[in-house]
Amino acid sequence: MHTQNVKTAAPESSERWGESKGDLLLQYVRAQSRLKQGYALSQSEPTRDGDHQITLRKQGELVWRGWTFERDFLADFRRYIGEATEGQE
Repeated sequence: MHTQNVKTAAPESSERWGESKGDLLLQYVRAQSRLKQGYALSQSEPTRDGDHQITLRKQGELVWRGWTFERDFLADFRRYIGEATEGQE
């Protein structure tokens, strides 16, 4: 019998990188209030595991999209939000 090791994201995946989902939500809300003109930030409904897809658009065009369970999500989120907001994130 052949077995396969498949890695999946655990529901608490964001906590593995030292951030809770509450911290992420707070960063999202702060960024939402400081977006530069023409930028829009949206969040999907949570999956059954509690993960969200975050989307950043400029003038209606997709700039960045990421799922909260992705390995580099927080670093990417901070980088793109830093470019899209007034001041430092």
